Amino acid sequence: MLVRQIANVDIELGKRIAFVDIIFPETQGPVINVIDDGVGFPPEAAEKLFEQFFRLGDELRRSTPGTGLGLSITRRILALEQATIRAHSQ
Repeated sequence: MLVRQIANVDIELGKRIAFVDIIFPETQGPVINVIDDGVGFPPEAAEKLFEQFFRLGDELRRSTPGTGLGLSITRRILALEQATIRAHSQ
């Protein structure tokens, strides 16, 4: 469930907009990298993506639904398991 939330794959439209890379270092908990393969986002927005209610773009022109809570909730759940999540854009 968390991997699907992380990737936020739009199943209905059949689009893959992100892929997930999970690393298991010996010295810390898992590191989950979400790599955007869609329209992308500016590097300065990478940390903001995990803030509650944060969504990129113009609210009036946005075509994708959402509340901006998914990645925030996911980060909190992963923190309980000592895991780290990061976002990257290609």
